[in-house]
Amino acid sequence: MNVNMEKAATMLVDAGVTLKKQASKISTLKDELQAEQEKTAMLERRMEAEKIAADMHDKGVNVDVSFDKLAAKLEEEPPNRLDVIKEALAMQAPDMLRGAHLSDSPAPGGGTSEFERFILGDVG
Repeated sequence: MNVNMEKAATMLVDAGVTLKKQASKISTLKDELQAEQEKTAMLERRMEAEKIAADMHDKGVNVDVSFDKLAAKLEEEPPNRLDVIKEALAMQAPDMLRGAHLSDSPAPGGGTSEFERFILGDVG
């Protein structure tokens, strides 16, 4: 009867050691998962900031700020503020004059097309 009790005691000790090892592995995996989730959230935030910055530049908003600086600034904004900025951009009309020349003289080197000059009032 002692032999069975000794085997049972050994099994319990082994089970305890195994459980501690598994708990340690689970804890390590949880930490790795959390770190990866944080990286993913940062990347998603950067992508969202870049998308908004591109939309801003497309609509002629904050074009005096470089794309990278604007995206970095937007990335620092609170999430609810980014939602407000996106809504405001959705209401913003597109920049219709983007790339247009606002002078009566043609572009240097004659690089404008007849269509562009017609739009700008140069061709009758």
